[in-house]
Amino acid sequence: IMTAYWVITLLVTVFVTAFHYWVNVYRGSAPSRRRKPDPEMLALVKAFRALQTMDEPGTRQDEIPGGTGEFGYALTNPIPVDSILSCDLYLHRLRTADNRKVNYERIGSFHSPVSSNPVDGYLVSLNAEENAVLYFSCYQQRISLKTPKNFKW
Repeated sequence: IMTAYWVITLLVTVFVTAFHYWVNVYRGSAPSRRRKPDPEMLALVKAFRALQTMDEPGTRQDEIPGGTGEFGYALTNPIPVDSILSCDLYLHRLRTADNRKVNYERIGSFHSPVSSNPVDGYLVSLNAEENAVLYFSCYQQRISLKTPKNFKW
């Protein structure tokens, strides 16, 4: 009789423990075993989503319609690309007229009348003595295949 008592007590204890585990885990009242999200990562995700909502329809052409001035050199006629990363890809591929790789440095974001989004400016070296500023509109539908004057692929 004593053995049956301990077996029943053990079974009831296991059942009650399993029931409490099920209620806590599957009903959502148990502390989560997942790690809490990193605040820096949440900020990056929030910024990325904000950039996505800024996206205007953009152009699929090599030049932005309505752009005026020298292509790429004028703030009013920036080079259309589809993302900020695409600016680096475009500049990495760009060569001078004598086929030398260019060095470049981002100088900031500017307001342009041809886009409601910011236009990024880059200081680009043509050679040891000459530098040029190229402007990019990073919120278009594709990367332009056109190169500014004095540059080539």
